[in-house]
Amino acid sequence: GESRPIYSIDIHPSGKKFATGGGDNKVKIWSMEGILNARKKQINKLLCARMHSGAVNCVRWSNNGRYLVSASDDKTIKIWQNQKTGNKMTNDVEYWKDVKTLRGHENDVTDVCWSPDDLMIASCSLDGSIIIWNATNGT
Repeated sequence: GESRPIYSIDIHPSGKKFATGGGDNKVKIWSMEGILNARKKQINKLLCARMHSGAVNCVRWSNNGRYLVSASDDKTIKIWQNQKTGNKMTNDVEYWKDVKTLRGHENDVTDVCWSPDDLMIASCSLDGSIIIWNATNGT
């Protein structure tokens, strides 16, 4: 298949997995086991979710590791939460649901970050704006 650029990578606070986002409009979560264990030569994908309609420019884990946030060319930010069990329909080992979609930017969202207490998310966009969001209620 055609290779698409990867724009962002972030390692989970536990060090056991990492997330990527890129030009294929997908958020992917990967296991670190293949990297940390020299006997295993492959990196296992735990999740591949296509919930954005544009390139995923940034992925960031919350400091407590319970959430993942993604920012996209589709002008939205999505907050993902692990629903614990895998999905047999898609062969995903983990099931992460987009629990909130934040809308407010008028152009591509280029970066996001969590506050140290995980209560706020800061985002910036090509529209020249910075928005500080309440991560709990999305306002």
